Amino acid sequence: PNTPAAGIPGATTINVQFLATMDPASINGTTVRLMAQGGFTVPTTLLYNPTTRVATLTTTSPLAEGASYTVVVQG
Repeated sequence: PNTPAAGIPGATTINVQFLATMDPASINGTTVRLMAQGGFTVPTTLLYNPTTRVATLTTTSPLAEGASYTVVVQG
């Protein structure tokens, strides 16, 4: 929808913590991404903190109410 639905935040933040130290150059929008139903990649910004080993995905638009999403980590 063009107007955000009530109760759905404008931006959603998802943290992915890695057990091992990762090469920061390997953490990017191809290797860590948010997928919507139907296999569509949800636009996000991605930051990686090598000290905490946490990749943070932040959506750039509201998520659809009632929809399922999956975080995909490849590599």
